[in-house]
Amino acid sequence: RTVGDRADRAGAPAIALATAGVVALVAWNLTHQPPPVHPDGGVPAATIAGDRTVAALRTAGIAADAVVELRSLPDFKSTEAMAYPLIRAGQTVIARTPQGVSPGSADLLSVAADGPGALVLLCDDLFREAIGAACGGPAEATITPDDGGPDRGPLLDRFESHPGRWVSVYGPGG
Repeated sequence: RTVGDRADRAGAPAIALATAGVVALVAWNLTHQPPPVHPDGGVPAATIAGDRTVAALRTAGIAADAVVELRSLPDFKSTEAMAYPLIRAGQTVIARTPQGVSPGSADLLSVAADGPGALVLLCDDLFREAIGAACGGPAEATITPDDGGPDRGPLLDRFESHPGRWVSVYGPGG
């Protein structure tokens, strides 16, 4: 026997142990992957909600260059979940966040004095207690009635975009 043979036999258990460790690590990682899409629907659901919102706006004659205001109930929740799909679809929006306006929002100085052309109101039922009413109608009525008011037009569409997340689309006031 040569010295090389003894080294090969001594290294075989170490190689087998290292291989088993790598296989175990890969197997564990493969079984602990996050889901391919967030349980609430993620970006695909937001895109569908954005498309439905744009369809409601276009059906009402509201063009892509008309400024649409995005608001959220409760006020401290961001509107960016809807701003992104609407901006991607080419809609001009003002999406206010607690830190200012969302990237891609219209220049506030360029918005006509008569205000936005429509309102997209987002409501998160998880915050029902903070809002003071349930989403899907009652909470939204604290902002504007469904048949329109002095500042807002009538309700064009209302739907649940994600579980407990409501979108209400109102036409321009007039």
